[in-house]
Formats: sequence, structure tokens, C-alpha cells
Amino acid sequence: MNGLQIRPVMIAGVNGPRSTMFSGGLNDVFSVRMGSGFAPPSLGQTTDRGWYDRAKGEVAKFDDLAARTKKIANKAVREQLWATHVGDAADRSSGAYRRESVAQNVAEAESYTPVNHLIFAAGTTARERVDKFSDINHDFRVAVEEAERTWGVLPEPQIIERIVEVPGAPAEGLSGSTILTVAVVGGLSVIGLALLGVFD
Repeated sequence: MNGLQIRPVMIAGVNGPRSTMFSGGLNDVFSVRMGSGFAPPSLGQTTDRGWYDRAKGEVAKFDDLAARTKKIANKAVREQLWATHVGDAADRSSGAYRRESVAQNVAEAESYTPVNHLIFAAGTTARERVDKFSDINHDFRVAVEEAERTWGVLPEPQIIERIVEVPGAPAEGLSGSTILTVAVVGGLSVIGLALLGVFD
């Protein structure tokens, strides 16, 4: 023991931060789970099928609004609504053109069995068309509802049938000369049909 001095010796990592044998693995696990490849999808993200369903819905909305436009009671307003929101299908800025482009994408998807929803995948022009068409439908709906409140709508046509016997014609069945008149009340026309029988 002569001349020997015992002094404490510092072991690396004991008095300071030292990583364990598992730290690298844990860091890797968390980095992988939080990386872009394993990130969960954003909440509320619409699927390809959701875009397909939305496209079909927008086409149905447009067709309904077009039918309601034809029933606006004021003729000038009715024609103005049609020119502004439906227009000519050959005009790329018209509602009719947008309707046809979206309907074509729907038809393309439905040409497959089962339905190919990838037609409406992210980054496709099909989604852009649906968005633009949706904006058109919004403005169209507002205009139609305002016109209906202001001017009202035409009554639904009612068909009235009346059989008129020509004097002197035989009474049995429809033999002889019989005129059948079909009147469309509240519609656009009155149609007269003459059924000529065989004289004896």
C-alpha cells in the first residue's frame, strides 16, 4: 500500500447523457411512423368513389334545375335563366357544356365492371370539372329559387278526354263518325284527334 493512491475514475456516460442500445431503434420506429409514407390520411379527405358520387349528384341537380326553369311563369325570365345558366352545349363556358363533360366522366367510370372510381382519382381533370360544375349549380339554384318566389311556376298540365258523337251516327261502339278531343289544360297545346269509323 506504500505510495498507492486510490482515486475515483469517471466512466463514460455515467455522469452525463449516454444513449442505450435501444435508443437508435426507438428513434427509427418513431421516424418511420411519422414519415410521409406511413402518415394517416387527412381527416375529411374525399375518396375517389366520393368524387364519383358527387359528380353524379351534380348532374342530377343540374337536370332538376333545368326542368324547373322551364316552369317559371314569366316567359322572359324563363328564357333569360336558360340562356344564362344552361346555354349552348357547344359553348365551353356554358352550364350545358360543363354538365356534359362531367356526365361523360361518370359514363366512362360506369363503362367498367365494377365501376372504375379511379377516373376521379386525385390530380385528374375529372375532379376539376366537378368543382367547376358545382359552382355553376350553386349560382343556377339561387337564380331559379329567386325566380320561383318572384314569378311562381306554371301549373302541371291536366289531360281531359271528351268523346263527341256526330249527330246521326250509330250509337253502338265507336262505329260511324266519332271525334275524340284531347285537351291539355294548363299546357302548351290542344290536340284534336278524329277517329273515322266505317259507314254501313
